[in-house]
Amino acid sequence: MGDKILPVLLGGLITLVGTFLVQLYVVPRVQARTRRLERWEKDVIELVALIEEQLPLAVEAYHMASLGPRIARQRRNDPEADHDRLEMLLAEWTGEQREAREALGEKMSRLDVLHRRVRRENADAPYWTLLADQRRHFRIPIMQVDIWRIDEDANPEDEEWETAWKRIDEEREKLLNVVLQIAEPPKPPRRPRLRTATRVRGIFGGVRRRLSLSVGSRPERVPKLRQD
Repeated sequence: MGDKILPVLLGGLITLVGTFLVQLYVVPRVQARTRRLERWEKDVIELVALIEEQLPLAVEAYHMASLGPRIARQRRNDPEADHDRLEMLLAEWTGEQREAREALGEKMSRLDVLHRRVRRENADAPYWTLLADQRRHFRIPIMQVDIWRIDEDANPEDEEWETAWKRIDEEREKLLNVVLQIAEPPKPPRRPRLRTATRVRGIFGGVRRRLSLSVGSRPERVPKLRQD
């Protein structure tokens, strides 16, 4: 009777220990990863909304606010212009332009923050290089119009002026298309295949080494000598 109960008790004990280890180690890790992915998806959704909705409005406001100072500076050399009123308007319009640029700067700062957050998931994925490159391409034409704002002597031709603003919107659209690659549906980018395969082989290699060490560390049985 005891021989039959012992395996049952041993099996129950093993099951209990296994359940305890799962609850102690596996479940918290799964829950932590789930929470991390939920935060990641929230950041990606906010990033899409920023690029698709908020940035276009901020860029357009900056564009409109830059027209007044541009026109006023062009008329500075006009002998028929009312220069006192022109300088007064220029000061007012320049203030509005500065406020519009600060508002755009806040959106660009938020873009940087969200970019740093979302790239934490599978940080070695090649996709993040693509996203960083396109983010830089988006900044370049903005830097160009910023130079025209700061340099009062700058007087680009109308075609060059409009081309720069048009390029900002084009690069923003490209940036949006890159972000949508991980946003529809929200899913972290894939890690490099070679890196993943190496990591898996490393895990199994470590298991094999531990198993071999545990087997090799067992004391050898010494055969008993038979006594006649």
